[in-house]
Amino acid sequence: MATTEEKIASTRLMRQQAQVEFGRARSLRLHAVLMRRRAQVELGRVRVLRDAAVRMRQEAQMDIAHARTLRVHALRMRLRAQAELVRCCNTDDGKGDNGEKAGDAGIREGSVVDSLAGADRFTDSDNIGFTRGD
Repeated sequence: MATTEEKIASTRLMRQQAQVEFGRARSLRLHAVLMRRRAQVELGRVRVLRDAAVRMRQEAQMDIAHARTLRVHALRMRLRAQAELVRCCNTDDGKGDNGEKAGDAGIREGSVVDSLAGADRFTDSDNIGFTRGD
């Protein structure tokens, strides 16, 4: 049989072991809380980056739409200038020279109509590069 002193020593040892285990559990819990906070901070950063990427994509889409609008406007202005040149050539007093002038300039009345018919391809395109209307 164990004596009273042995029982007291055993109880103290068990209490110390329980306190050590409780300390380890508390430390693990604290570590888990800290890791959860870090994960939440990282998640917040990822959300901020995602939102910034969405905004940048929307701005790029708006810039592309604006570029398309400018391209179509430039096309219309060029066609308007060509049509005005054709009108000027056709309204000159010397009717015999008009055809030669228009031919020399490489402008036909049909070219304006043909260019207008192809104008829709500019608005549906993702390619914003310069396009010549020859």
